[in-house]
Amino acid sequence: MHDIKFNGTVRVLLAGLTREDPGYGAIVVSFPDPPAIALDIRLGGGLEVTRVPWLRKVVSDGMKSWIKEEMLWPQRMLIPAERPVGPSGGKPTFVLTKKELQQVL
Repeated sequence: MHDIKFNGTVRVLLAGLTREDPGYGAIVVSFPDPPAIALDIRLGGGLEVTRVPWLRKVVSDGMKSWIKEEMLWPQRMLIPAERPVGPSGGKPTFVLTKKELQQVL
């Protein structure tokens, strides 16, 4: 996809607030109402898929269906926060445990 735009209200919650960086344990994102969607899809040679009316409708309907199933309230997208990695490196870890993340949802 080359360009996708959503026009609508987004509900963003910061869960598990802490005094340590990054300051929260997770971000929860959802749409209270279905957003308007504008798409611009281009293939490798510059072919604009969205200029074909029936194909544009198929792709747009697929996006709307995905949003309804995955992000339209009460459905939510959970984005866990990671602790900053120190100067010595290492593997990033989540601020909240799996059990705590489940409780956020």
